Amino acid sequence: METRISDLLGLIFRFPAPWILTGAGISTESGIPDFRSPGTGLWEKMDPMEFASVEGLRRNPRAFFTHGRETIDTILNAKPNTGHIVLGHLQQARLIGPIVTQNVDDLHRRGGAIHYYEVHGHFRTASCMSCRNQVPISEVVNQVDRDQIPPVCGYCGGILKPDVILFGDMMPADYQEASLLASRYQYIPKLMIVIGSSLTVSPVNYLPLEFNRIAIINNTPTPMDYKADLVLRQQIGQVMGALWDEILALNDGKAPEPLPYGFNFGHLIAYLDNEMRFLAGQKTRTTASKESLARHAGYIKADLEAAQSIIQAFPADDRQPLEKAMLQFYLAEIERMKKEFASWCSETGIEPNAEQSRFSKLLQDNFKDNVNAFLTYTDETEPLPDLVEHFAACAAGCFGFWSFSNRIMGQPLPPQEEWENFKKRANDHRVEQDLDQILKLFSL
Repeated sequence: METRISDLLGLIFRFPAPWILTGAGISTESGIPDFRSPGTGLWEKMDPMEFASVEGLRRNPRAFFTHGRETIDTILNAKPNTGHIVLGHLQQARLIGPIVTQNVDDLHRRGGAIHYYEVHGHFRTASCMSCRNQVPISEVVNQVDRDQIPPVCGYCGGILKPDVILFGDMMPADYQEASLLASRYQYIPKLMIVIGSSLTVSPVNYLPLEFNRIAIINNTPTPMDYKADLVLRQQIGQVMGALWDEILALNDGKAPEPLPYGFNFGHLIAYLDNEMRFLAGQKTRTTASKESLARHAGYIKADLEAAQSIIQAFPADDRQPLEKAMLQFYLAEIERMKKEFASWCSETGIEPNAEQSRFSKLLQDNFKDNVNAFLTYTDETEPLPDLVEHFAACAAGCFGFWSFSNRIMGQPLPPQEEWENFKKRANDHRVEQDLDQILKLFSL
């Protein structure tokens, strides 16, 4: 399994801050059964239309809440397992991006996650089906325990329903926000890691289609296995524990500090990895002319050289061991791709044109993507102040990396007005951190 874990870690390094999508399978090790596993899944033991639908609640509230009371107990008593805790560690270290979960068990939050989307709701609260008054879930529990079924709203007498998504409900704001945010990143190839999901529940199973690449950790096959870069069939806790052990080993046995905002060298690798895939596909295709392939190959050659120069120019002496290991990984990836590129040129007989690297435009567009993500998040109904600061810092880091890369490539520095316009927008949204301080990492 060690090789497979290294492959998973390589994907995380190669596609910076991959998104995570989790399903019921990540929580089975916490004692919460999933829905569809043969022999043990909840839907094999009960009718979801009776116990997990709005229609079932209205038709037979006693059956719905009697069963629901047991479910609430199971979830409230469950503890985060290794999978949840490692994902929390990875997110705090800025090695992964948002966690999108189909689960309602609150275990990602309790496991240390700081940026997550509960696209099927949660059991922390309940809301009145008539007036939308929201109460702690304990209010539902107390009423059901007193045999007040259905539990009712103290304001209007309507039915209190746990804030989970039932069959017949609209998807919550979390789903809309996650979908919208995922679509804001257009220029750097993106990775989603699916953990413990069968990918059969709509509309969430369409979310991976927003991503260029996917990896899957699940005990049973999924409809998207055929397009995944990596499929792991081991227990999730075992995989995630081994992944974290490998990260600790790279960091001299210590939990890593958060990666600096703008430590974006993997963005170059992700882009080049995608370009090399394109070239590999042209070996057997005749749709592109030799002239256009020579030009495209010329850009890739220039990009490979530029990426190597940018990575080598960053002083690693005072960085934590994990960051040094990542820089070495990126340089090894560049060497691998340069060999593959030379082999492709030899096999096809194509001589690359002399072109200039495209990275300056790519990093400009990536900065704009991150500004758009910041604005998208701040325009949501209830943006969290810590995440507003995080999105602003990500955009600032992208500007710093763009500036640093241009300097190494001998190209003009980014227009200062772009930076000033972004800072004004950040100030309009009450961002308090010193964004100029983030740029100091790259003022070399």
